[in-house]
Amino acid sequence: MTAVKIITEELLIFNQSIRNEMSRKNLDVTGRASQSLRVISSENKAASVGIDYIEYLNRGRGPGKFPPIDKIKEWVDRRNLEVAPYVIARKIANEGTEIFKDRTKGLMLDPKIALTIKRIKKRLPEELAAEILNKITG
Repeated sequence: MTAVKIITEELLIFNQSIRNEMSRKNLDVTGRASQSLRVISSENKAASVGIDYIEYLNRGRGPGKFPPIDKIKEWVDRRNLEVAPYVIARKIANEGTEIFKDRTKGLMLDPKIALTIKRIKKRLPEELAAEILNKITG
């Protein structure tokens, strides 16, 4: 098994752990974030990619400018809330999101990344040695 295949396998596990966290914390109401997670690999590299707002699900959004109203409206509609999207957007602009205030409410990606790196490091030396030996012996 090649190093890229090992990394790809571990990234698939990583992505599933993110999906599980989104589900557990009800962070992906539209389903787009979960569906966007995928692993892209080539002969020499592999990467986990997803929709651009995954970082907001991880670290939240601090106070400052207004978030996109259309995204807030979609979120309100999916949750069947009876509140004006503008009110939520204004609160986020003034105070930030709950995830920003308390990171434990987010995806907690840093520990997941650390675990994935640890798992890859554990598997790679053994697999690489076998791969190199295979190439030498033909």
